[in-house]
Order: sequence, then C-alpha cells, then structure tokens
Amino acid sequence: MPGTTFLPVAGPLGTLISLVISAVIMLVIGNNYSFLMNKRPGTGGVYSYTKEAFGRDHAFLCSWFLCLSYLTIVFLNATALFIVIRTMFGSLLQSGYCYSIAGNEIYLKEVAVSAVALALVGLLFIKAKAFLQRIHTILSLILLAGTIFIAFICLPKLDLSKITSFGTMQISPFFAIFSIVLLAPWAFVGFDVIAFETAHFNFPVKRSRGIIFLSIIISAAVYIALALVSISVLPDGFSSWQEYFGSLGNLSGVPSVPTFYAARSLLGTPGTIIMGVTALSAILSG
Repeated sequence: MPGTTFLPVAGPLGTLISLVISAVIMLVIGNNYSFLMNKRPGTGGVYSYTKEAFGRDHAFLCSWFLCLSYLTIVFLNATALFIVIRTMFGSLLQSGYCYSIAGNEIYLKEVAVSAVALALVGLLFIKAKAFLQRIHTILSLILLAGTIFIAFICLPKLDLSKITSFGTMQISPFFAIFSIVLLAPWAFVGFDVIAFETAHFNFPVKRSRGIIFLSIIISAAVYIALALVSISVLPDGFSSWQEYFGSLGNLSGVPSVPTFYAARSLLGTPGTIIMGVTALSAILSG
C-alpha cells in the first residue's frame, strides 16, 4: 500500500497528514459506535442501530455500504496473499497461466491458493468461531510486533528531509490529501465488528470506547510507520524515493515491494522473513 496507494499520490508528508485526519474521522465514528453499544447492549451492529433509529429502509441501505467495504477487504487480502508469495518465493506458484489484466498476469495455482485460504477461514468462522477469534488475536499481535520491530530498525536510517515531500503525480497537495482521506472507511474498516459481540462481553460495555480508540490509533500508527519504512532505504541506482517508486512496475521480487526491500537491506534474509510473517498476519486477519 505505501508503494502503490499512499506515497505516489500524497508523498510522505501528505500521507502523514491524510492518515491523521482519517484517524480523527474514524475516532468520531468509533465514539458513536461506543455510544450506541452502551445504549443498546444486546448484539448490535450498524444494521440494528440504524433500524432502531431510522427504520428498516435506512438500515438496509447502510448495511449494503458496509458489506461493500467488507467485500473489498476480503478479496484484496486474498489477492495480496499471492503477491506476498511472489515477493518472497518468486515464481513458485506461477503455473497454469490464465490471462493478463491491468498489467498483472493471473495464474491458476495462485488463484487456487487464495481460494483455499478464503475457504479455510470461512469454515473456521462457521465451525470454530471461538478458535478463529484466538487466531485473530495472535495474528494481530504478530502484526503489531513485526511493525514495531521493522520500524525500530529502519526509521533511524530515514533522511528526515524526505518526509517534507509530496507525491509523484503532480497534483495539488490538497487534492492528494483528500484522495487518501477518501480511503479512510476502507483503510480502517474492522473496528466496528466489536459491536457484533456486545452480548458476549465478559467486561463492562463502557470499556468498548477505549478499545475502539486504541485500535484506530494503533492502525494509523502502523500505516504511517510502514509508509516511512518504505522510503528509509533505496536500492542502488535510484537517487530518490520518487524515482524508485516510479520504477516499481519494472521490478520484481523483494525490490518491487519497498517495505520488504527496506527490511531485507538492513537485516538480510531474517528481515524478509519478519516482513513476510508480518504481512501474512495482516492478510489473514483481514
């Protein structure tokens, strides 16, 4: 995401500003969720809350917007799975060529791996939800620990003068920031699932506000940390992060993913493994 979604559009400074603004917006929404969870302590969610306040039609419309957000997360994470595999293992699963779309070659074996991963998570959700929730907790902790470790290693190498630059698309800073803020509902979606489990809490519902706030703040910190990590180290032959990011489409393997390259260049193979485990934790929990 730093190399394809955030930095080319808004640059380091624009990304930092955008994610802070996005987090503030999400904190307002999270506060509203917490308020409704305390007012209606039974199993809730956006459908139940909207239905009670505005009726069934509004709830139906609101739920479809939320479903759209969830669907994008599920399938983007499924495709991200084989992108990580390509980064770490090259062409290991690139057999059974199907077609090319938007410059991406699609292989049957990679599609099969993504489908199997989706099916396994779906089965766990149906048959062993409590077990899946424990796995998600572990994956979230691995994601956070991996990000903190990689940031601790890479960020001291960051040239602070790079942070003040904007994106490579020659658009106004305002429009660049606005473009990233528009992604906020997608980038932060997930904290709202706490409202589905209100009836099963073994702690006071009023604590939900702190849990929601902390999850949003940590999410923003992770996004910002990885964005800065991706420009902390440049491959040989590139004089600026703008030049490097502009050439990502011509690169393959670890250099084609800036966060992976930064980790490997400073830690070697262990850095690639740590970054891979961190990325897989993000994908599988998503």
